[in-house]
Amino acid sequence: MEGISGSPRRPRLVIAAVVVQLCFAAAGAMELDFDHAPALLARYGALSGTDSAYGFFAPSVGTQLQVTFELTDAAGKTTTDILTTGVSKEADLRIGDMVAIFWMDDQDLKRSIAASWAGRMLARHPDAIRVVVHLDAYDLPTMADYREGKRPEWGPYYEAEFVRRARTDAAPEQEKEGNR
Repeated sequence: MEGISGSPRRPRLVIAAVVVQLCFAAAGAMELDFDHAPALLARYGALSGTDSAYGFFAPSVGTQLQVTFELTDAAGKTTTDILTTGVSKEADLRIGDMVAIFWMDDQDLKRSIAASWAGRMLARHPDAIRVVVHLDAYDLPTMADYREGKRPEWGPYYEAEFVRRARTDAAPEQEKEGNR
């Protein structure tokens, strides 16, 4: 009797492939070492991502950063804005990558990126005269701390303040030739 696809072997091959993938996933979850496996198995593990452990509560899970901007106008009114565009997931991922740069120890780079973002915010909010860039880190407690009642929370990680430069008119009035 033929299978649904027209070949009597196809359902068996699909089931075999699924079983092999599940075995690799289980081996990865058990943190088995793929380094000493035959080259073909090690390569498959690397390509499929099953050569890494699947630990949701793993200690190596990093914290997140979020960026917000506090803008103040000349009257002292403050508003808050964010960078994410919502235009596409890809655009939001790129912004997330820029935010992730703040984990690096390069203070000059951090200040340059913050200044660039502040410039963008000041352009978006022409009445604002001051912007404070806030980066907050999501502090994840260890499982032991969680059991003792500590919960995840956002905390300050980086802050920089920028003030709009004095605006100048586009061009000073020039004297007309007849008015001398």
